[in-house]
Amino acid sequence: MPRSYGAAAAATAFEAAFSNAEVLGQEPPRPLRRELREAEPYPVEALGGVISGAVKGAHDIIQAPLEICAQSALSHAALAVQAHANVVLPTGHGRPLSLFLLSVASSGDRKSAADKELGWGLAKHERNLADVLVQAKAEYQNDKEAFEAARAVAKSKGKDGGRNEIATALEAVGNPPNPPLDAVVSFPEPTLEGLHKYLAIGQPSMGLFSDEGGMFVGGVGMSKENVLKSAAGFSQLWDGAPVKRLRSLDGATVLYSRRVSLHLMLQPEAAARWLADETLRDQGLFSRLLVAAPRSIAGTRLFREPSADARPNLVVFGSRVLSALERKPRVVEGTVAELDPRDLPMTAEAQAMWRDFADALERQLGPRGNLRPVQGLANKIPEHAARLAAVLALFEDLDVPELDRETLARGIKLAQWYLGEALRLAEVGYIPEDVKLAEAALEWLRGEWSLRDDVSDGRLFSLPDLYQLGPNSIRHQEVASRAVAVLIEDGWGVMVEGTHKVRGVPWREVFS
Repeated sequence: MPRSYGAAAAATAFEAAFSNAEVLGQEPPRPLRRELREAEPYPVEALGGVISGAVKGAHDIIQAPLEICAQSALSHAALAVQAHANVVLPTGHGRPLSLFLLSVASSGDRKSAADKELGWGLAKHERNLADVLVQAKAEYQNDKEAFEAARAVAKSKGKDGGRNEIATALEAVGNPPNPPLDAVVSFPEPTLEGLHKYLAIGQPSMGLFSDEGGMFVGGVGMSKENVLKSAAGFSQLWDGAPVKRLRSLDGATVLYSRRVSLHLMLQPEAAARWLADETLRDQGLFSRLLVAAPRSIAGTRLFREPSADARPNLVVFGSRVLSALERKPRVVEGTVAELDPRDLPMTAEAQAMWRDFADALERQLGPRGNLRPVQGLANKIPEHAARLAAVLALFEDLDVPELDRETLARGIKLAQWYLGEALRLAEVGYIPEDVKLAEAALEWLRGEWSLRDDVSDGRLFSLPDLYQLGPNSIRHQEVASRAVAVLIEDGWGVMVEGTHKVRGVPWREVFS
């Protein structure tokens, strides 16, 4: 490669090294991957005044991508209201308000900071529950001991151990006291079994919120041995199905009417691998996920003073979350933790809009339909729209009697954005690791390598040059070989015959 100075000149020179492809009648270098098109702007205004204000406030203060802030806000709003109602679809089926959200962003995109800014209402609620639990445990222990003492007295009342008299006395003692529910409302990465076990002793409405989603998708619950069982279990939680457990030590337990919302934050590589899992895709878990994968804004987040209403908007949002969480949900009579959410029906106008939306999607699911690549999600998008709209409605007014047309339209607008995001990601799919290595090698050869003072002919490089001096991801001979193999296969490089000197060292294997 001719000597050049400057990144633009280096790129031009590197590409010129392969200009003989046209002279020889060979095909030009092929792109290593299909470019990911830009995402549509997130419809933040559809979230409504309180939520959209908080999303923009968090974005303004910490400068995380707007989509990440929206995902965090929606997850906390869903957790706040999901115990209180089910949305009734025009089909007559009542559906939970739980949302399963996945945010894809690189390390340093301030995912954790966004969730912290938007999650103070939940944190305050958990702290309040913990304070109450201390007193509740003491009262329960006293009640339990009194119950056990009363049973002991009852057993001693029967004459000569008369069964009927003892039974009557025991019946008069009554049922044992129920232990207080545990105070934790959100977990970062439990296994499905751990979550099921906790739902038996803890709060009936919970959130699985993790800013290190890799710990969840890479943990024992999603291992090769457990992935199908875990995926089916989480799908059932989204559906609102009863939680059934059968264990040799614990026996059989069935937990009815629990609610779980989920928000996982994953780095792009981990997300790509997880979303490419055919087992999970065929099982149906991914059709229950609403994914946002915004472009990183790192490098543009120069210091600025946030707007005057940014912090107050976050306070209003957190207060609304706290208020909804602290209102005691209805439970089935005679139970402590079996939720009895009320029905939230749609108005006649909203039902008509929902049916039209569902029909419009169905028409695009045929053999040549635009939505075939995301058929699983598209089938559930009408329900996603209803859930989103119901979350917005209840968050604005926990006593709202019906889901109206205007609020459903906002839910549909959000659902359409998530459907478009899924289509955008499906266009590219999972990028193999070797292709990413080849891209890193190509960028380094075009730039840093061509500008080195000790390189007399920038067109040539050896394998040791690449893995000793190249990008950190290619600092190994075997890895460098894989990267170069991809470059050669796609026409970005060739092996040069004979022995050639590179940086004064003769090599039998030299590439150009």
